[in-house]
Amino acid sequence: MRCHLCRKFSFSLICSACRERYLQPQPRIRKLSGGLEVISFYSYDELEPLLLTKHLPHGWAIYRILATEAFKSVAKAAHPVFAIPVDDNA
Repeated sequence: MRCHLCRKFSFSLICSACRERYLQPQPRIRKLSGGLEVISFYSYDELEPLLLTKHLPHGWAIYRILATEAFKSVAKAAHPVFAIPVDDNA
């Protein structure tokens, strides 16, 4: 198969070079009025082409890759972290 981003031959939907180049999370923290900290790893504009694969047959695999890359940094956190998916219709 080919990498979804660079179109080079790859055994994964997103090759390791593209994961390193494009999928390194840049965490941003936003504090809500109630004190809850909301952490986002990517901006929508950066990932839009990948996010639009949601309803394609391979979309679940791309989302799994995105989650894996994003949560590598969360795994190093010193305190508990809770992940809450956000619906695109909200």
